[in-house]
Amino acid sequence: MLMVMTLRLFVHVCRLAAEYRNLFKEDVVVDMFCYRRSGHNEADEPSFTQPLMYKAIDNHPTTLKIYEKKLIEENILVKKNQKKYKTDFRKFLDEEFESQNLINQIKRLVGWYLERI
Repeated sequence: MLMVMTLRLFVHVCRLAAEYRNLFKEDVVVDMFCYRRSGHNEADEPSFTQPLMYKAIDNHPTTLKIYEKKLIEENILVKKNQKKYKTDFRKFLDEEFESQNLINQIKRLVGWYLERI
């Protein structure tokens, strides 16, 4: 069992699992332990039932903050451009989401599935 504490390593493990699956045609399990920082929905207050755990979670930086810090330290991300990158990426995601037609997505998935039967 491998414990992954960095985003890059997690992505690497997932790619490795996919490559293994494709090469050996065997099942692979990537077991993720994660939490919801804000509970399961708008009405949920997880610190009510798990006060110690959520105190630790509240004091722990978000994945985004940790990754941004690492990218800045490695001179991959310039701190002053950080907000622009976030805005541009969010815009890209929104545009991609809007450009997708649900019916076409379903047709592609059904077609993909039928090709493999």
